[in-house]
Amino acid sequence: MNDRDLVLEVSKEGRKIRIGCYEKSEATERTLRPYQEFNAAWEQIEAGCREIIVLLNHANKEARITEDNLQDLKKSGQFLFDLLVTPEAREKINSTTAKNLILYLDDQLVQIPWELLYNGEEFLCRKFAVGRIVGTRQPLGNLRSRDLRAPFKVLVLADPRGDLEAGYREGTEIRDLLDKIEEKFQVDLKSYPLDVEFVKKYIRDYDIVHYAGHADYRSQNPCESGWLLTDGKLRANEICTMGGLQPMPLMVFSNACQSGHTDQWHIQEGCEQRIFGLANAYLLSGVQHYIGTFWEILDEPSSYFAKRFYSFLAEGECVGEAVRKARGTLIDAYGEETIVWASYMLYGDPTFTLVSQEQAVSTARPATQAPRTEWSQALRRDAGTQLHKTKPARQRYLYPVMGLLLLAALLAGYYRLYPDGIYALLKDGLARSAVPPLTLSMNVIGQRREADGSYTEILVNEGSILRSRDHFQVHLETNRPAYVYVLLYDSQGKASQLFPDPKIAQPGFVKASKRIAVPASDLWFWLDERPGLETLYVLASEKPLADIRGLLGKMELADDGTQKQLSQEIQEKITLVQRGVGGISKGQLVSYTLDDGKKIQKVTEVVSGTGAVVRAITIQHQ
Repeated sequence: MNDRDLVLEVSKEGRKIRIGCYEKSEATERTLRPYQEFNAAWEQIEAGCREIIVLLNHANKEARITEDNLQDLKKSGQFLFDLLVTPEAREKINSTTAKNLILYLDDQLVQIPWELLYNGEEFLCRKFAVGRIVGTRQPLGNLRSRDLRAPFKVLVLADPRGDLEAGYREGTEIRDLLDKIEEKFQVDLKSYPLDVEFVKKYIRDYDIVHYAGHADYRSQNPCESGWLLTDGKLRANEICTMGGLQPMPLMVFSNACQSGHTDQWHIQEGCEQRIFGLANAYLLSGVQHYIGTFWEILDEPSSYFAKRFYSFLAEGECVGEAVRKARGTLIDAYGEETIVWASYMLYGDPTFTLVSQEQAVSTARPATQAPRTEWSQALRRDAGTQLHKTKPARQRYLYPVMGLLLLAALLAGYYRLYPDGIYALLKDGLARSAVPPLTLSMNVIGQRREADGSYTEILVNEGSILRSRDHFQVHLETNRPAYVYVLLYDSQGKASQLFPDPKIAQPGFVKASKRIAVPASDLWFWLDERPGLETLYVLASEKPLADIRGLLGKMELADDGTQKQLSQEIQEKITLVQRGVGGISKGQLVSYTLDDGKKIQKVTEVVSGTGAVVRAITIQHQ
């Protein structure tokens, strides 16, 4: 903490509240810290908390409340401020120039929305960077501190059940944002299917975990609260038991409905192991900073908040200030009546900053790349790439110079024999070298989950037989910049666009020699329950295939009959591209990784053509 941090200590003893408020500089100068104690009007306090929840629940589908509701929210916040904060503490809060407010709370007081207390001018969460540090009688166990080093490893869990489009978009946008700062962050994205076993197995490998999905809060049985994943729920009581000698992530951002909601962390005799919601569970497991939501949140504003939070964190802001600034930018973008900003809370030290950790690491040891877990090495790295050492300078230049001299000698000899033909030879050679053929190197890999939870490889070639729920990925690379499209014709003859992602506005432009996986290296497509012949088309073109994209756009709004007609028109245009494509040649042998870590190898298929190429694979879906 710096010298201008404000500390508010609040504890409960029976019906009494004990409260102390001081700046950090005062605490360092004094051995004793003053506090006041008073009998609290608990019935009124509980009524005030209920009023705030009711007012927030008055929001419409756009998470907006009326101006009258906003004024009522301020009045209820000020009502609680007067009931909970002594006059001496109010004076400190109103007059301080401190930026951070650290709340040391008794575990019986965490259910109070302290962030929404209103001092007559501002809500506390807008005036300060607020963080909660909770005093509890719950056993903490032997928890290890995390050894941090840049780049910080980030795991983004997005849309784990495949039913939250905004969550998937949020995950990809956060990944793309942090990927631009690769010297500070190393990001892996995991989406549907995403099961409980995966999260429990890999969560400790990461410094930061971001969850964009559904959460469930059980007020009558908080230990049953949890994240909703593909195959069930990761429960609070399971999370709590994950703490131990291997440290948990430094930070968890649970951007889900009611993921921070909790009742009192009051421990009754004989109930030491009871877990009160997700926030409490993650903190007990060893997570030092937890960001959650107190109420229902709306998809779009909550995604905006998350992206702004990470951008401020990357700029070097402390975690509490990143939350506060994200609130402010959310209000600027959507208005104060869009009350998603009011839902977020931070458990942990608001003064913590990743930048200081990065600087400390750089002075203590040389910067190194953070090691990745086995599954993630296949996600964000190109398979088969190797690190090449730089050659000595003389060796780098000797052979090119010798080659140029040899070429000059050959041209001189040719000129003596055919003085007029040299110009034609050079012209023809330059023309040929200026326009090499466009090549598409690709592989389709498949996997099938067996009854024991393991995965086996499925061969996906022309005529292969696949079953419903089998998974597949497309891996591809072009030798020149190109627009890439991946389409699947189902057993009914209807086309669907797999890449670029139809849920996100993207042109599908791919850089030369950049290997990509569709939908992603950690994501898979799967076959539905309708059997029949299905055809996968992978197209690459130096210019956008505007006619095909236009027809795909029309299909989004068309009825079933029209969709089939448009699909037929698209197939006719694909046939025109196929005419300019030569045969299939073999490329490199490349390694891939299945979801259970098993390695497979496959030879790359290469097709080439002028301007545009296409590869079609028809499978039998049984």
